[in-house]
Amino acid sequence: MIGFLALAAVLVTVVVMPTTAPFKIIDTQENAIKIQAFEKNFDKANLYAKSFCDEKGKIHKLNKQESRDYRIVKSLHDYKFDCTDK
Repeated sequence: MIGFLALAAVLVTVVVMPTTAPFKIIDTQENAIKIQAFEKNFDKANLYAKSFCDEKGKIHKLNKQESRDYRIVKSLHDYKFDCTDK
């Protein structure tokens, strides 16, 4: 029973929560932002990362090495964007 509740909590966190909004901000740093989003919402996440870096006077760039894909939900990704000097 406890295992089922734990599994249900994980599924709600990983699958249902990201569908209620186009993306979820996982972490922000001085020169980087990590966003969790489905592939179909990549453009919205990319636009948010662009505005995040624009506020700092920098340009954004997708860091493919530190972005990750989920194995269970294939279309869900963690995208890491770095803010670099112009």
